[in-house]
Amino acid sequence: MNFIRTLSVLLALLVASAASAAEVVVSVDAFDQPLAPYGEWVVVGQFGRVWRPSAEAVGADFVPYSSGGHWVLTDDGWVFDSDYAWGWAPFHYGRWFLAPGYGWVWAPETTWGPSWVEWRYGGGYSGWAPLPPARVNVVFGGYVAPWLFVETRYVAEPQVHRYLVPGSRMHEALAVTTVLPSRPAPFGATNWHPGPPVADVERQAGHPIARVAAPPPPRPGTPPAPTRAAPNAGG
Repeated sequence: MNFIRTLSVLLALLVASAASAAEVVVSVDAFDQPLAPYGEWVVVGQFGRVWRPSAEAVGADFVPYSSGGHWVLTDDGWVFDSDYAWGWAPFHYGRWFLAPGYGWVWAPETTWGPSWVEWRYGGGYSGWAPLPPARVNVVFGGYVAPWLFVETRYVAEPQVHRYLVPGSRMHEALAVTTVLPSRPAPFGATNWHPGPPVADVERQAGHPIARVAAPPPPRPGTPPAPTRAAPNAGG
């Protein structure tokens, strides 16, 4: 799967020299060259330098954690598996937000996460919204988190964007769901949002969800562990 493939090549894209297995310091500058063919770096107010994907790379209706990918279940919880060649970085490092005049932009950071989103769950629905940059507050004319919802049975569908709840039903999904708490991440000094309960997703989908046996996530400058075998069945 793309998730396994991108984890295995991540180090080569981020570390200047792969000859040494020692941990090195890597800054957000490590993302410049890999992302350059797919968008542009712009300066947006208090956020500073951020990356915007080009329309040629993502299409006119791009929404992060929806377009060009889907959710997969791993040992570390729900992970967004991107179909984009550049997806290994903006969906696992840093945060997305809507910037006036620019649309969706990505503020890079160096901490890996399965996906930097907040989750809501309940009443037969699951929803997620990209988390804005942690270092500042996003306030652009009353910023509201752009929630995306699906019926919980569709969370693991390969083309999850096809099952998104339309705007006319958004109030229904918001009314019956609550924000799921974050928890300490097993791979770094941070918290993350693991997503809806696997047993509930399987029950509502009516079948087991394949669990991808992924290696521990690499952090910039840290060699990844050997990739484990292909997906295991079960939840």
